[in-house]
Amino acid sequence: VKTIIVHGHCPDGIALAMILKHILPDADIQFYTHEKLQEIIPALHMLFCDITPPVENYKDFLNLNTIVLDHHISRKDLTKDFEAHNLGTYG
Repeated sequence: VKTIIVHGHCPDGIALAMILKHILPDADIQFYTHEKLQEIIPALHMLFCDITPPVENYKDFLNLNTIVLDHHISRKDLTKDFEAHNLGTYG
């Protein structure tokens, strides 16, 4: 993982950023709000935590084997797609 995208302005996102920086000290951590997600350019080695890639182009991230960890029920369909794709790729 080279880039970690976390939910900005959110206690969950901030806590995850602190934990992940300890676990992956060389990764670049970036904070995004839902309104700014469109600015993210899909790339290899990305991890999204507490937030999902933008709905409009999430398949671009999916095809790059992006890892998504998001507990929000409103994004369940997207997280299931990433889970199924990554398990198929890595499992």
